[in-house]
Amino acid sequence: MSALTDSEIIVNLWYVYDDLGVIYSLRGRCYVGSGSDEEKLALLRRFAATDYLIAKPFSVPERLHTIVNADDGIRRLPIVTPEAFELMNNPVALFEELFVELEKELPAQTRLSIGSAPLICITPLLANEDGNLKPIISPTRRLRICRHPRARGNNRRCDVADGVRSRLGPRSISTATSAQGGKLLLEDDSTFRLCPCAGDYLLRVRCTDPWSNRPEFAISDFWEFREGDRLLITNRQDDYPAPVEHMEEGGPSLWKALPGDRLAWVGWRMQSNERKPTLVALINCQHEGYVYGEPASPSLSLA
Repeated sequence: MSALTDSEIIVNLWYVYDDLGVIYSLRGRCYVGSGSDEEKLALLRRFAATDYLIAKPFSVPERLHTIVNADDGIRRLPIVTPEAFELMNNPVALFEELFVELEKELPAQTRLSIGSAPLICITPLLANEDGNLKPIISPTRRLRICRHPRARGNNRRCDVADGVRSRLGPRSISTATSAQGGKLLLEDDSTFRLCPCAGDYLLRVRCTDPWSNRPEFAISDFWEFREGDRLLITNRQDDYPAPVEHMEEGGPSLWKALPGDRLAWVGWRMQSNERKPTLVALINCQHEGYVYGEPASPSLSLA
């Protein structure tokens, strides 16, 4: 087999994180590899230790931004916390939008493309306080990972080097370069994973008369969270905590949100020396989806 017919585009991917495990930047670079998978992986691993210096940087995708209740109000930061990273089914979820951008940058004249199952190597980059990056090269494991169908292709052959993960701290937040308010939009293909505090509660607010000149809203349901509970709001089937038919049946810890619903996350936070109810986040449902209150010790029974 000739080198040309045996060649394919293979990809090095990097994510930048700090000493607290917070991810705040991504990088990617394409190569042309030929030979066996092991030979292609060897090429990727060799350049993973150096080519991050010239690889194009990318921001953390908006769908993965973190909501932070800071002293100056609710902020949505372009970072991924260690907890959120742990909840991902696979690390490739970080790079879905990056793949799209890399595909756009391929020369029009090339006959090669990023196929449905290209070979990938993911390497963590540890950033110190001066912004210097250190690739964490460690023994890796081979994975075959299914990607979300919205991205081109369904599978990526992947080589992953694990990074350090720990708690989010104030200095991590300062690494973010932009922020938004705490109002979120539940649009098509959205997932929010939130970690309420004990005593926080969630209100589902529904319009009772959408046809009037001044629509009226009423609280249609209410949850209170305990220590360690989590909140999942999604309409991405890949992120459902149970099969679709079970989701449709619903249950005491599962709501179906309809377009026009509002989900108000309220918590008791310090206001000066007093604890007062605070609107932590308001989710405006522009698309239907599911809201699942995951208990600290889950035994999922939605029916």
